[in-house]
Amino acid sequence: MKCERCMRAKEAQYRAYSDIIDMRVCAPCAAEGLRLGLTIEALDPLHSSLSHSVRSQRSLIPLAG
Repeated sequence: MKCERCMRAKEAQYRAYSDIIDMRVCAPCAAEGLRLGLTIEALDPLHSSLSHSVRSQRSLIPLAG
């Protein structure tokens, strides 16, 4: 399955979602989604290298307000 964000031929390995967005994305788009504060999950447990860093980085993001 192709990345639903950039539409390149890269395989979608992650799910990026929020209360409004839910799409399958490639690793570069997942990294961008993380930067924007989206929740990122690996679609396949074998591709979990980004998801482990996502969880650790996500916990370091300070909450505004």
